[in-house]
Amino acid sequence: MSASTEHRKFNPEPLPHRIFLYGTLKRAQTNHFRLQNKEFGRVRFVATARTKEAFPLVIFTRWNIPFLLHSPGKGQQVYGEIFEVDERRMKWMDDFEDHPDIYCRDKVTCETVSSDVIECSGRNDDVRQSVVSDVRYDDADDSRKLQSDDVTADLFTDDGDVDRYKIGQEVEVWTYFLKDFLPEMSELESYSSYDSNGDHNKPYCLERFISVEDTYEGLAGRKRTREPPSKDNDL
Repeated sequence: MSASTEHRKFNPEPLPHRIFLYGTLKRAQTNHFRLQNKEFGRVRFVATARTKEAFPLVIFTRWNIPFLLHSPGKGQQVYGEIFEVDERRMKWMDDFEDHPDIYCRDKVTCETVSSDVIECSGRNDDVRQSVVSDVRYDDADDSRKLQSDDVTADLFTDDGDVDRYKIGQEVEVWTYFLKDFLPEMSELESYSSYDSNGDHNKPYCLERFISVEDTYEGLAGRKRTREPPSKDNDL
């Protein structure tokens, strides 16, 4: 193996919080670049996982936003990614998801289906990734790259080094549910795994940052209860 492709496995000390991401913040999705700004705290990808219980994962609003509806037993098991975050990043996540006004952070039990480890670092405005948003990474190369103008982070597949996230392990993690939603959202098509560029033909639209108030009022017919976050920290 050449010096340029050498890598090492590692088992870093866990960050204090584990969070399950299922939408635009996943690797290779539209908003993932926001996790790579160290100014807002530390974040480390640790595993691909699926919810132990079924939930409806739907796409709604004219901006095609993914929502995990808090309707246990409906829909199907949802695939996503578990990240470890520190206190500062957790605060950023709550602001980003507008918890508790829109999304509500709550615990959920997930089953891990891979144990890759990556720590995001740096800052960028335009992430270009070679990682595909698969629901499994069993056939992953030994070393892959996430690359951007000023971000390069090695992604290491697991051969047992990270023993706290064995495949098939149940893990209790935080995630963001939509708990107060319009009844018709329960009738929408639900998905087991979100991809903005999936065959549903509903790509996520960043132009929603021009005006977000009708999003908040349209989800459950109510007004927001606090000032909106900055553009960088919106939904």
